[in-house]
Amino acid sequence: MTRAIKPRLYFAVAQALPKRDVDKMKIKAAVLNQMGAEPPYDKSKPLSIDEFELDDPGHGEVMVKIGAAGLCHSDLSVIDGNRPRPTPMVLGHEAAGTVEKLGPGVDDLKVGDHVVMVFVPSCGHCLPCAEGRPALCEPGAIANNAGTLLSGARRLHRNGGDVHHHLGCSAFAEYATVSRRSLVKIDQELPFDEAALFGCAVLTGVGAVINTAKASAGSSVAVIGLGGVGRGYLPTHQKRFRYGPWTNQRLLPQSAPSRKQKCKTGEQPLDRRAA
Repeated sequence: MTRAIKPRLYFAVAQALPKRDVDKMKIKAAVLNQMGAEPPYDKSKPLSIDEFELDDPGHGEVMVKIGAAGLCHSDLSVIDGNRPRPTPMVLGHEAAGTVEKLGPGVDDLKVGDHVVMVFVPSCGHCLPCAEGRPALCEPGAIANNAGTLLSGARRLHRNGGDVHHHLGCSAFAEYATVSRRSLVKIDQELPFDEAALFGCAVLTGVGAVINTAKASAGSSVAVIGLGGVGRGYLPTHQKRFRYGPWTNQRLLPQSAPSRKQKCKTGEQPLDRRAA
């Protein structure tokens, strides 16, 4: 059985432990120094790889060795200025990796655990968190807009100045120090490049259907676009979906369908090239 093509680009996995000072770790990361670069980005090169100092984790924080990080449209929205954020900022939020070091107060993880990063840390105490809506955490949103961790701290530095965190993660790096509330422990058998998708694409796709559209079992739906978010709604990466017409046609899982194959209704599948 062949594996499905993944709809994300992945940054290199950290291989060796970077250099350390007394309380600082020297790492390499992709930084956005200024928003609004003109496309094409292979010419303007809005991101640059630079060396940074990474603090050890503070209270309630964790240092993670990045295994894989996906390039999400939210990263692009910061690059082009549609989602303004303070700069310089190390981007990346859809990521998975290994726990490298624990800060004081973190007793439910251990070094070597595999984790997925969450792009909105949840304080657990504000009204949305108390209502079971951690993605709307108010302190988490404030921290994300300010470019800090949930604690308000910045753990990245360059040339004596602070560097901002992207959505509390800054995962386009060899290592990242994040809030414990920005992490979810996962099974170690799940590959990092697949696990990273659960940090944003899968959450967004499934959440849009279950929490926003509130689609129930047996509902007729249309998934427009099968990128990371669209595929996040599909029940498995190992099957493809048949495309029905835009009228009351369920999207039915099927192994590698032909574009010319007819749907159960006897109508031709939608030709997406004509859309």
